[in-house]
Amino acid sequence: MKTRIAIAGREGTFLTGVMDYVNRQGALEAFVFTDERCLEDELEQMKPEILFREEDFGTKIFFDGREVLLCKNQIGEEESRKNRTGEENCVLDRVDRIYMYRPVDVLYEQILRYSGRTDTVRKTRQSDQGGIYAVYSPLGRSGKTSYALAFSREHSFFYIGMEEYGIAGNKEHTIDEILYHIRNRKKEIAEVLLEYSEVWNGVHMLASPLIFPDLKVLGTEDYSWFFDQLREKDEFRAVMVDLGSGSLTDYEIFDLFDRIYIPVLDGEVGQEKLNLFWNRLREFYGEPDQRYRAVRVPIADWQEENFLSQVEESDFRPAGLRMKEGGCYGSNWDREGQT
Repeated sequence: MKTRIAIAGREGTFLTGVMDYVNRQGALEAFVFTDERCLEDELEQMKPEILFREEDFGTKIFFDGREVLLCKNQIGEEESRKNRTGEENCVLDRVDRIYMYRPVDVLYEQILRYSGRTDTVRKTRQSDQGGIYAVYSPLGRSGKTSYALAFSREHSFFYIGMEEYGIAGNKEHTIDEILYHIRNRKKEIAEVLLEYSEVWNGVHMLASPLIFPDLKVLGTEDYSWFFDQLREKDEFRAVMVDLGSGSLTDYEIFDLFDRIYIPVLDGEVGQEKLNLFWNRLREFYGEPDQRYRAVRVPIADWQEENFLSQVEESDFRPAGLRMKEGGCYGSNWDREGQT
């Protein structure tokens, strides 16, 4: 029999995504509540075994069951951990807490533990490992950012904007502090990233900087160190980088990603650009491997429920490309007269 849980809070889009993920796994039955006024009555009707609620939501209700608070910063979870381990000078409030803005598979793993379903934790960890992903395209108007945002929201990836004129979110910022920590190899970079992050339309994100040329001060070695720091933190085990050409210092950066999505378009001009991009990759770093995936993104609002289901994904193999010894032809003009 499935354990029934309730998830309650004001961030309906984000929490609904968590609920959908939980229900797809099959071990738990989850429901989301976003109306504080009738929360107590709905809980009485549904009778969940555990209530996971945002810490500032439903504070005055009576719930005759186990409560776990969803914190919007890591300090609350750390205090809860200290309570359980019995560290000195710690006030025992008997309330468990989870930091809510982390990859959905990590969040689900914690929900399982609080629900007493530790038998499924190992299976969950093995089924969705996350990683550092990128979306890049040499084409304009290819749906690159729409795909990056929709993917991040659906799979609970942390979105990092590295575009020339990208999504600015609600927090206007320069990235001086972040650049300083990266260039000087400061171990607190993950904490600084969280400080500047926000949730925008259900996506946990660091928006693209207002002054994008600042990104050009970083080289591949800087990004390599930066991504290594993120991989060590559960909050950043799943990251999507929205990579713009303006921040592309060299092609070596692609070696740092676990997967690279390349939005493609129909038409001769778009195909020529994709062929040239393929040609450059192959000349400098060898033939692109299976990490490169072509995606054809629909012309639609990325917030539509079925947006990702309309995306066509395939191997990244530009059509019509003819190979020659030592390289490949980059355009139709190169290929004319060849056999």
